[in-house]
Amino acid sequence: KISSPSTTSLPSAWTDYYTAITAPLASARDASLEKASMTPTATLCFMAYQVAFFFLSWGLGWSPSSMCLSPLSFDAKRLILSSYSHSTVLHLLMNMMFFLQAGAELERSVGTATTLVLTPVLTLVTTLINLAVAQLFISLNAVVGPPGNGIFRVGCAVGFSGPSSFLPRYATYHRFCCRSFCCC
Repeated sequence: KISSPSTTSLPSAWTDYYTAITAPLASARDASLEKASMTPTATLCFMAYQVAFFFLSWGLGWSPSSMCLSPLSFDAKRLILSSYSHSTVLHLLMNMMFFLQAGAELERSVGTATTLVLTPVLTLVTTLINLAVAQLFISLNAVVGPPGNGIFRVGCAVGFSGPSSFLPRYATYHRFCCRSFCCC
């Protein structure tokens, strides 16, 4: 007759081993799920501001062309207003759908308070980049074509797609730095 090993010690050893291996993974998973399910408060505040600004500006008779960003008609107030104004309801809706995803990702990475500070700063940075690129195209038009008839079309920019596109890149950069350099 072949005797089997003690069945009482084997399950206990396996249970202890399984618990030791999976406990850190479970706590990391729980923290990740908790972060993923958090309400993106700062993102929702910025969205509410943009929707309110859209309807208020139309109600006051401000057109997007009076708030758009262009080096041809530069005005300092347009550095901020151009990003928060939208040309149509569909334009606003599409930008807000994208911003909800991008802003929530940033907020999960850096937190609500940091998102409240970073979003306006990144908005200004992307607006200045937009202005610099438009000025470059104007300069290239002067070089490659007669005045007013260049090959690059320089328009007037409104909307939040520039900052919304930049937010997930910052969130990815932040996560990379936190994992690589333990600075968070």
